[in-house]
Amino acid sequence: MRTYEIPSEPFCVSGLATVEPGKFFRLPDEIIDRVNEGVAYHARQTAGACVRFATDSQVLGLSVRLRECPGWPHMALRGVAGCDIFVDGKFCSAVGPGSVGELAYESNIYLPEGMHEVRINLPLFARVESIKISLDDGATVAAPAPYKYKKPVTFYGSSITNGACASIPANAYPTMLAMRLGFEVYNLGFSGSARGEDILAHYIASLDLAAFVYDYDHNAPNAEHLERTHERFFRIVREKQPNLPIIIISKPDFDSNPKENAKRRDIIKRTYERAVAEGDNLVRFIDGESLFGFDEARQHCTTDGCHPNDLGFSRMADVVMPVLEEMLDMEK
Repeated sequence: MRTYEIPSEPFCVSGLATVEPGKFFRLPDEIIDRVNEGVAYHARQTAGACVRFATDSQVLGLSVRLRECPGWPHMALRGVAGCDIFVDGKFCSAVGPGSVGELAYESNIYLPEGMHEVRINLPLFARVESIKISLDDGATVAAPAPYKYKKPVTFYGSSITNGACASIPANAYPTMLAMRLGFEVYNLGFSGSARGEDILAHYIASLDLAAFVYDYDHNAPNAEHLERTHERFFRIVREKQPNLPIIIISKPDFDSNPKENAKRRDIIKRTYERAVAEGDNLVRFIDGESLFGFDEARQHCTTDGCHPNDLGFSRMADVVMPVLEEMLDMEK
């Protein structure tokens, strides 16, 4: 076997602002130093990130070291701190620590004969120290095929955007959409901490994006905070990027408090309605109440009445996908 430490050529690391051993971060250092404590903490985790490459190796060895391995009773540990492996777009395996606090794990995965595209999705809620990939000595290793869409899509939001409570990293709804449609995803979901701060609006506005999905309803402490920040955040991004497709979403767990959540939804929808009234035809609104569907299975879409499980995330992706695909095709 020959071992490669990530980052190295020709492996492609997607979804991160900083990529070096010990620093697989979702925000650049100059932003991490200026955001609230919760955003700074979660920005050093790897939600939405992946390693992609092509190989004809028969064996894939994956070795991951973590700086932390947190755990919660309502989320699978392989979603929190594990990796999953897809071969030619199909699920192959998932690996991860055996217990909370375990800071290293490794596994050998056997691949079919021939040349294949491999995607390794990185942990949603763990800080990664190092990633090593081992392949058959003499195997071909090449860069992956380019994404269908040349520019990435950024998602900004709460713990739901961050990926709680997907059972594996691939099942967070931003990653589901990225894999279905073929784009690089920047997951800027910051559990408990996305409060519509100006600094993050300016940062997102500085990125060269195919689309922006705006989904931070959950982390606004109350409706008054949402009123103060939601439209302001949108306008900061729109002023710098008048041609950027933007999707605005309200929270999916509407049933937890219908009266309060309807009030919050109305605030969010007003941002959309004012933009449309001013002639903005590159903005869409998705009512979060619709994201889990309205059938009997609606009640089975979360782990705790709030955070989606895999069914909830799949249903969210199903609703968002046609809207996002339409907007991406406008951008192409």
